[in-house]
Amino acid sequence: MHPRLVGRREHWRPALAPGDSLVLSYSAHYRARGFENKVSRPLINGNGTFLNNFDLAPTIGYTRLGELESATDRAKFNLPERARMAPQSDSAAYANTYISTDADRLRFEATVSTSPDQIAVAPGSLVKEWQQNGHRYFHYRLAAPVLNFYSITSARYKVRREKLNGVDLEIYYHPAHPYNLDRMMRSMRASLAYYGQQFGAYPQQQARIIEFPRYQQFAQAFPGTMPYSEGLGFIAQTSPDDHDVDRTYRVVAHEMAHQWWGHQVTGAAVQGATFMSESVSEYLSVLMLERLYGPARVLTLRRYALDFYLRGRASEKVHELPLLYNEDQPHIHYAKGSLALYSLRSYLGEKRLHGALSQFIHDYQGRPAPYPTSEDLYGYLLRATPDSLHYFVQDQLKRITLYDNQLQEVAYQRLPDGRYQAIVQIEAHKRYADPVGKETEAPLHDYIDVALYGAGSKVLYRQRVLVTSPRKVLRLTLPAAPQKAVIDPDFLLVDRRPEDNSRAAVELGRPPS
Repeated sequence: MHPRLVGRREHWRPALAPGDSLVLSYSAHYRARGFENKVSRPLINGNGTFLNNFDLAPTIGYTRLGELESATDRAKFNLPERARMAPQSDSAAYANTYISTDADRLRFEATVSTSPDQIAVAPGSLVKEWQQNGHRYFHYRLAAPVLNFYSITSARYKVRREKLNGVDLEIYYHPAHPYNLDRMMRSMRASLAYYGQQFGAYPQQQARIIEFPRYQQFAQAFPGTMPYSEGLGFIAQTSPDDHDVDRTYRVVAHEMAHQWWGHQVTGAAVQGATFMSESVSEYLSVLMLERLYGPARVLTLRRYALDFYLRGRASEKVHELPLLYNEDQPHIHYAKGSLALYSLRSYLGEKRLHGALSQFIHDYQGRPAPYPTSEDLYGYLLRATPDSLHYFVQDQLKRITLYDNQLQEVAYQRLPDGRYQAIVQIEAHKRYADPVGKETEAPLHDYIDVALYGAGSKVLYRQRVLVTSPRKVLRLTLPAAPQKAVIDPDFLLVDRRPEDNSRAAVELGRPPS
């Protein structure tokens, strides 16, 4: 029993009992100060309102999400340096997810009113729709408890609808923006089928993509609802030589992946939480692109991700931590995360990797606190890994690992029997970096891919070779004359100078007969 103040008199009242409820009424408004150079709160619009619970509902208790992040802004208010996320050793932080600290999973139901010519959308099944007193009302309800993380949108939408395996697929879009609907729907269908096969049944009855104005440029995944900026996907024009290949398709696949990785399994509010959501979802979106376009097209995207990570770490404002303990930095959990998991897929095989992910999500989906950490997922991955590759999983996830691989020489000569002998000289270095960037040379006992190509980029040789010293010489017999050799041709390792990983082949004099 605890005292609670009511008005000006103190009364003794029992605390709210478990399972009990009360009604919280509130009102909110926003008013710009003076004339803004740009709209600072682009939330409520005449045609295209997009709100989430952090914008429209009170937060109970303290939340890190409301803190000023910029060191410059904090200095203006004489605030100390922002504390880092709780380390994984802080088991008390396991009581909350990194997404929401004021509630666990909750029952969601919403009645939203809007203009009579608009459609309002919230998570869940549409229970009822009606008009009253010049307003249009929509009543939504989710069948199962979800995180305290939801959105409400409203606009003069046109809706495209399909159905797959009992799930309603819907795209709410501005009638003047039909350009990418086919690729969006194709991505939803493919993601629903593949992720369901790999990780279990889709958790909702609807999958909705909802357009909102390009005052903001992102997409986001709420339970069964995925608001998507018009500028990011609806009016984007893809180019055959675009490094992002098909961003519209990829972003839909990423947000669909969050319906499993982020909503079914959510990390505790500690370092590394986004490895289980953003890294896995970004990897899966790249994989969905590869399934549609093939590995060669996706290689361009992966090279861009490598550059994005290296640029990001070069301008890191806080001490860099390994991927498994990242603190929500996009260049780490998106770029490096997708690269690392793609590499694990190559080294372990998709069956082993996805088997570990599937078992993890099966064991942790929907579980209450204490919530899982990236260390928990790491244990599943390590158990699926052969002993000879434990070093690789550790290097990718638990260390900041940098390579400097080079092809020093590629020479060949024709043999009397018509085949060719090639000599390939490799130089390899692996270094571990600490959080402040200091690097230490690491011993090599690494498996690294080497490939030789002939005319028309035909593969003459491709093997994952064991490198145990900085210099290695390969002597190979090939069926045709090589034109170039490449070390790590698929960018599976974080190499800061991938441009020196290939070298043209030089022909030597013919040996005596």
